[in-house]
Amino acid sequence: MRSAEEGVTQLNFHGGLEACKGGAPGSPLCDNGPYKQPNGQLTMRPQYYGIMFTNKLGKCDFLRSEVAGNANVYAYPVQHADGTMSLMVVNQNDPEKQAPVNVTLTLPCQAATGTMTQMSGPGFSTQDQTRIDGLESSGEPLETQGKIPGFKAGDQSFTLALNSGTATILNFTF
Repeated sequence: MRSAEEGVTQLNFHGGLEACKGGAPGSPLCDNGPYKQPNGQLTMRPQYYGIMFTNKLGKCDFLRSEVAGNANVYAYPVQHADGTMSLMVVNQNDPEKQAPVNVTLTLPCQAATGTMTQMSGPGFSTQDQTRIDGLESSGEPLETQGKIPGFKAGDQSFTLALNSGTATILNFTF
């Protein structure tokens, strides 16, 4: 997200379709077979989920944000051509060691609706357990995403607890 915020329009991701154990550690996809004995069954890694998750933002323009408090929490607000707004909040705290972080959001104006989608895993070392909305896919489509806990129509500011080790996209209509 930081690269996109700075204007980068294309990134290459290194890796290969080698074994999940013993192959390229940063590969978005890997083969389930033993090292140097591929079986053709591919597994999505956290990097792959991250690419799918970021794609949920679609075409958008970055907005200015202010973040205070926890140094491991990042916010990326974006505006869509139809006037809606999304905010990706990345909580890079270790989910095995740190409690959820309370995040207070102040929107530019009162929002009519708010939905959310979340990418998470139980720990940083649990490569095969990353999920989006608890699903082994790209998660829920925008139309069926869950409501934001604690958000009410007409809110301009509210507080939300976000689990450590998550990336969350909050979507708002005005």
